[in-house]
Amino acid sequence: MKKYTFLLISIVILTSNVNSQLFQENTTYTDNHLNKFEGTWMWSSANDTVKLQLKKISLHILDVENSYWEFLLGCHSYTKNGILLESSMNKYDSLSYYTYTNKIGSLRLFRLEDGDTSFVEGTIKDISKHKGNQIDLTYLGGNPAQIRMQLSLKGAKISLPGKPYIPGITLPTDIILTKQ
Repeated sequence: MKKYTFLLISIVILTSNVNSQLFQENTTYTDNHLNKFEGTWMWSSANDTVKLQLKKISLHILDVENSYWEFLLGCHSYTKNGILLESSMNKYDSLSYYTYTNKIGSLRLFRLEDGDTSFVEGTIKDISKHKGNQIDLTYLGGNPAQIRMQLSLKGAKISLPGKPYIPGITLPTDIILTKQ
């Protein structure tokens, strides 16, 4: 038992010091490569429409005094056969008030530091099925600019009391959106 207690205490100490070791105080970590993803993006087929609105924001880095990093937040809407199935667009103007506890919007995207400036990934809220899915956006360029959106299931598939797991993804899973 002492062995497990020591291990647990060690993990807590290590994880609480990670942010302070990775990030410097009084610093904003900007990412200008995210700028090309900002704005309104649309995809339409015969009767279906997907709309994304993305905005770059700065978020305070936990446990690091006066330091921030940039990532993308957004909202989406999905109309299928002329019927609006999902929409978080009413929250777009409030995205600047996003915090770790007040998770406004339905998209959270960031860019990995692997050198690929045309790719962001994150989570999109499947409003109809009450779960998060993996979203990958690839910037394709062009005039008008286009992005490829790919969705996949994310995380564990569990049912909670009153919240049964609903399989599948509501939105189209592989589409090309055009900047508006």
